[in-house]
Amino acid sequence: MKIRKIVVKKPNKKDELETEIREYPPEFSINAKHLPEVKNWKVGGKYRLVMDVELSSMSLRKEPEDSSAWFKIEAIGGGKKPKERVKRYNKKEK
Repeated sequence: MKIRKIVVKKPNKKDELETEIREYPPEFSINAKHLPEVKNWKVGGKYRLVMDVELSSMSLRKEPEDSSAWFKIEAIGGGKKPKERVKRYNKKEK
């Protein structure tokens, strides 16, 4: 499974009236009853979550990027976000 970074469009700072609609990354909340690990996590820390979900509802729009999906979390686990792996090579691989 590959993880993709979520890209959020930032408003143009020159536009004082902010005529562009502001975008925010998706968010969700969960309590320690369902994910006990959060008791030891720190605000601002980076963590990796793995979830099994069931698609419960969809809203399809004319423009695909305006479509939405709702999920029920069936299973969840998490821990410290792994460090990015740097591909190493030797001179022979060039």
